[in-house]
This record gives sequence, C-alpha cells and structure tokens, in this order.
Amino acid sequence: MKKVLLIVFACIATGLFAQKEDAPAIIKEIDKTVKGIDKAMQGQRPSAYLITPYPGYFEKNFIWLRDNKISKITQFMNTSYRGVWYTEFYFDNNSIVLIRTETALKNPSYQHYEGSHAVTDTSGQLFYYSYNELVSKPELLISNGDTVFWYNVLLKQGYDLWEQYKNLQEYNPFAKVKYDNVVAYSYEGKGGQKIVENGKLNRTVKSKKELTKEQTDSLILNITDTLSYGGGNMACFEPHLGIVFYDGKKIAAHISICFECNLSSASIYLPAAHHHSRVNIGDDYYVKIPLHGFSTMGRRKLAKLCNQLGFDKCPSPTETTIWDSK
Repeated sequence: MKKVLLIVFACIATGLFAQKEDAPAIIKEIDKTVKGIDKAMQGQRPSAYLITPYPGYFEKNFIWLRDNKISKITQFMNTSYRGVWYTEFYFDNNSIVLIRTETALKNPSYQHYEGSHAVTDTSGQLFYYSYNELVSKPELLISNGDTVFWYNVLLKQGYDLWEQYKNLQEYNPFAKVKYDNVVAYSYEGKGGQKIVENGKLNRTVKSKKELTKEQTDSLILNITDTLSYGGGNMACFEPHLGIVFYDGKKIAAHISICFECNLSSASIYLPAAHHHSRVNIGDDYYVKIPLHGFSTMGRRKLAKLCNQLGFDKCPSPTETTIWDSK
C-alpha cells in the first residue's frame, strides 16, 4: 500500500496525470509483454492474462488482457459456496467464474467459465493465476525451467506496467473528463435523488456557486484519494451538496454528497472510493464488506468547501461525528 501511495504522490508531483500521451505508450508496452509471454510459452497457453498487484483481495481493479489488448478494467469479489472458494469476475455483460482454491489450482478438472463456455488451456489446467501464485508455484506451469523463468519475468514486467497504467488512468478519472467549469449546488436530495437525474439538473436546487480553479483542483484531489475513504456509511442517501462538471452547457460529470450518511454517488467510477473493505469471518462464511464512506479527513475537506460556498446544511469542518470512531 505504501508503495502505491508513493507512486501516486510521485505522479501528482510530476504532473504525470496530465501526460495523456504516456497512456498509449504503456498500453503498447503491455501488448509487447503479452506477446512476449505467448512466445516464451511457445503457444502452450492462451493469450489472456490477468495482471494485478492485489491477488486474492476484494474490490480491487484489474487490467484484463485478451488477444494482446486491454479489454476492460474490472472488479471482482470473493465469496463462498458450500465451502468452495471462488472469485467472480464481471466482464461486460457476462459473468465469469474462476475457482481459486488450493484444491482447484491443483485439479485440472475445474474449469474456467466465460458465459456458457468452458475454457481451459491445452493441458486442461486453469490459465488464470496471480503473479504471486506463478512465482511460488512454478509447477502450475509447464515443466521447462527456462520457459517458466521467462514467463515469470515477463509477467512481473506486466505487473509493473499495470501500476503505471493504474496511476495514469484510475486514480484521477477526471483526467478523461472534458470540462471548462464546475458548479456546486445546494439542493434537497430526498429519497436518494442525485444532483443530476436523467441528464437534467435536480429541480430542488436552492443555491449555486461556481468553483474556482483552486477549489476544483482541491476537490478532485480529495475525492480521488484513497485516504479520503474507508469510513462507514448509512443505508439511506439524502444528499444536499451536488457538484456538476460542465463542458459548455453540457453536463460532463457530477457527484452528489450526503454528509449525514457519510457517502457520495458519482456519475463516473471513483476507484479510491472502492479501495477499502473489512472482513467478517465465521465458521462457514467469509464476507468482505466494502467501506465506501468518507474518512475523517475526506469528510472534513468536503465540509470546509461546503462552508466556503456559504451553503446551508454544511457540517462544521472540525465536527466529530459517529463515523470518526468507525
């Protein structure tokens, strides 16, 4: 985690997020890595791989590599069914299930399902393993030592490239949003109403104020920082602060914030908000519970902005809430 935070800090400090031209170069390098893996394996494994520094963890983001191209950045969740551990991937509209227990990793009879199609490699083994599993269990691969070695080296290269790509594309999703002004709104979001519903501004808006560049930059840094999340939240959602990013008169993105329930809802995916979780373990179950709520730091920064704008229903930036003890 410290390594990731250091990388993110370095990226911000050097303006890496703004260097969009770097993304195609990294994608090209990942393509080259996958081709190298295929060549090293001499065609004995398919050209589909999952590269991640978070093997076995909950709600982390992955780059899905297939046919030497990045198909999707996706999420996964762990669950248990009759004592069999498995990981369920959501890829486009198809549900992809991968058995990842120790038994499954050693048992070629387990298959990887993509939609209704069972897919295994030519040896009948599962062909999705984490980098750590490949390094610690080379027997999962073919027996040729040199080939296994080069496979791991290439996959490690893919791992490093993944972190670069993640820092370019995920930690600042607003880098992809075209906007020229940002407006904050005070409104009544009863019943979970967001600031924008069906492409139109919420009718309950009471007041509005355009953000300065400094306020916009500070807001983006806050809501895209993993340290701004990790708190609990209520099931209800009645936001009173809405932020809308405009491209001319067109709505480009928006986020609705509920201080009472300690939660936000954005029109674009915010990876930082899905970074934290806690684990509940019982005799026959294992549950990962996401912590999408704001941390004390994240909430207080938003409260400070709300008060600067002169809106009502803004909590004090120094207020201690029930969430501070979560």
